[in-house]
Amino acid sequence: MLYTENTPEPKENKKYDVFRFSMEDVKEQNPWNDFPVIKNETEGTFVTKMVTSEFSSYCPWTGHPDYATLTIEYKIPPQGVAVEQKALRDWLNKFRTIDAYQEEITYAIKQMIHEVCQLPLEDIFVEVDWKGRGGISNKVTV
Repeated sequence: MLYTENTPEPKENKKYDVFRFSMEDVKEQNPWNDFPVIKNETEGTFVTKMVTSEFSSYCPWTGHPDYATLTIEYKIPPQGVAVEQKALRDWLNKFRTIDAYQEEITYAIKQMIHEVCQLPLEDIFVEVDWKGRGGISNKVTV
């Protein structure tokens, strides 16, 4: 549709006009305080890479579920900590009820690893490969 001076103004309540949730809203809905961790008690540095093809969230735009393959990779230094995998799975499952955008969710996952494990952001890799709807897929990397 071409927009001309006769085209009606868009409705003010369109969902895409603004992001409806901030990172604090996501954190409040899906808190990570008291997140269980596993301590690296060796003198070695490990790299952990967790992948799940069962990640999903709720799209605020369409109201439909978004499905994705999620990859989280980070270094665990000596005396550092890693997130406990069952707790991570349970935390990630809460995104099925959170009304947030794909980019915001991807960043929230990285921010959680950063805060829980006390790692520099540059040492954490998060990639969410969102399945396509309508022929368009989206891969978000932070």
